Amino acid sequence: MLFGAIVTATAQDPQHLILVSIDTLRADHLGCYGNWEAYTPNIDTVARHGIMFRKAVVPCGRTNPSLASIMTAKYPNEHGVRSLSDKLGDSEITLAEILKNNGFTTVFVNGNTLVGPNSGFIQGFDIYRGPQGGYVLETTKNTAKNKKSKRKQYQNRRSAHHITEYVYSLFKSLAEPRHLFLWTHYMDPHWTYDPPSPFDRMCRATDMNAPPPELTERQLRFNPSLHAKYNEYFKAMYAGEVAYTDYHIGRLFRFLFDENVMIDSLLIVTSDHGESLGEKGFFYSHGDEVYRQSLNVPLIFWWSEQPETNQIIPDPVQTTDIRPTILQILAVSAPASLANRSLLPRNGTPCDRSQIRFMYAETGTWRQNADTEKPYSSYRGKSYMISNGLRKLIAKSGSGEFTYELFNLANDPGEKKNVIGVNLPQENKLKTMLSEWIVKSNKTGKTEASPVSPEMIQKLERLGYIR
Repeated sequence: MLFGAIVTATAQDPQHLILVSIDTLRADHLGCYGNWEAYTPNIDTVARHGIMFRKAVVPCGRTNPSLASIMTAKYPNEHGVRSLSDKLGDSEITLAEILKNNGFTTVFVNGNTLVGPNSGFIQGFDIYRGPQGGYVLETTKNTAKNKKSKRKQYQNRRSAHHITEYVYSLFKSLAEPRHLFLWTHYMDPHWTYDPPSPFDRMCRATDMNAPPPELTERQLRFNPSLHAKYNEYFKAMYAGEVAYTDYHIGRLFRFLFDENVMIDSLLIVTSDHGESLGEKGFFYSHGDEVYRQSLNVPLIFWWSEQPETNQIIPDPVQTTDIRPTILQILAVSAPASLANRSLLPRNGTPCDRSQIRFMYAETGTWRQNADTEKPYSSYRGKSYMISNGLRKLIAKSGSGEFTYELFNLANDPGEKKNVIGVNLPQENKLKTMLSEWIVKSNKTGKTEASPVSPEMIQKLERLGYIR
């Protein structure tokens, strides 16, 4: 990989922006984040020569709210997308619109139909490629292996192979832009986990106890009696999907170097949310809780003129700060009303983070167990989170009144021991701050999910969200 070889190759601000987002990617399933079993050499190379944020957190563990926060630099209650059925409003000024108004050619190559043409996410983009309108049926990558299976053979998404191939084909017809914003959203780590060979073997899934083909995907995801029996197999298959995605992202990187685009680009690699793989009783899902497995994501920046490579930023940051950081590095001005916190100044060194930074997050406003009357209501209640990177308070409203959990992240990064009641002054301060944020959140933003069309229910069912 050429990332390290061109650190001093140019002497100008980046001319292009390459944003690579990977659906459902946990930070702890990358080698650069300490997982020695992970096979992610391409993303690891970017981290080794770039700037990696060790503790990046999303404001919601659902795709649409999280990606809307990247595009707008706002929390879900502020931009109005709090569920998978909410549309990003035309009144929101997105990153794509800002860059387009500053002379960028804007391209979005997307693998997830939920952020397709009807979602509001393509505003500001000159070119969009991906699942169109309704859902696109596509056979799974491992069709031959599953040819006798009763599991669904179609997914509401495009594979990593197709996303990278789309970029290849676009460049054949795309006039060489002076400034380019290319956003690629890869989908493969999302359920169902079905990596093709050799990626299933690389993660040892083929050596494990695989479920029999007569079990459906719905049974495997929602039947608790099956989770303990097959969880190790699905964890390995998830890791295989991450490796598969990394491979095709590497193809994308090499292509952009060959096209002389990457050398003048700011590259960002991140995710919309993580995935629960059995932690806290949640399996193969996200967004129904605000624990680390759903909220902690990778965040890596690279550009050729950054002053120092292999920077690891240990401080907690939130993905709402990605957009202002991009605009700062690209030297693009945003309207004063859209000012926000940049993670890095122009010289690439970390901003002064001596002041305590508090981060907030919430669950989506819907449930998995849909019915015909009200398919999108709260699932297991609504949860909220506040954290400063050292302590994390969670408030759950499922039983009417809030119940709380508190974790000392310095000693318990895995969030395994609830220490509520141990340090009352600190606990009460966090409760007060979170309560104030919840009240403000529900006053300024919509609290109910948008009505769900039959078409949307079909999409969600095909993606495994609805029982």
